[in-house]
Amino acid sequence: MKTDTLITIFGIAITAIIAIAAFISSTRANRATADAAREAVDAGAYARAKEIYDGAIETLRTRGRELETSVAELRSEVTELRSEVTELHKVNSALNETNKELRDQLARFRPA
Repeated sequence: MKTDTLITIFGIAITAIIAIAAFISSTRANRATADAAREAVDAGAYARAKEIYDGAIETLRTRGRELETSVAELRSEVTELRSEVTELHKVNSALNETNKELRDQLARFRPA
């Protein structure tokens, strides 16, 4: 009977050891699966963030080129306007001189 009891106890011990080993393996496998899932989510989030970042950078570059073109056009327009203002100053000065001359002539023709 001692032998049967020892075999039973030994069988229970082996079963317990196998159960513990299976539990540990299962826990490790679950942890590895969770880690892999987390890494996949992290990789997906990184890919989406990189796509958004790259899109924003390209938008900024495009906007920068548009602004550079606009600045060049505005500079050209300012140069043209300055030239026009210079011409208008010349015309105004000439008109002022003509006005002065006409006043002088008119003053000579007034009766005293």
